[in-house]
Amino acid sequence: MEYDSAVESWRDYYEMRDEQVDLLKSIYTRKIKDLSNDIILTKKEIEAIGTSDPEGLNESETSFGEIGIRWGN
Repeated sequence: MEYDSAVESWRDYYEMRDEQVDLLKSIYTRKIKDLSNDIILTKKEIEAIGTSDPEGLNESETSFGEIGIRWGN
């Protein structure tokens, strides 16, 4: 699927807010530039995920970690 179509598809399917779409685009851009290095999310980026539920954040951290995206301090 073409990039813009894929982003819009995710936005619709997951009912993503603008901040979440911005995070998605940022992560994609950084990962494409260098597939071999991990990405470290800032506190602001973690907040953009959009939940304060500890269980949901823990699951997100685990899932992101599986694809080389780590939580920063």
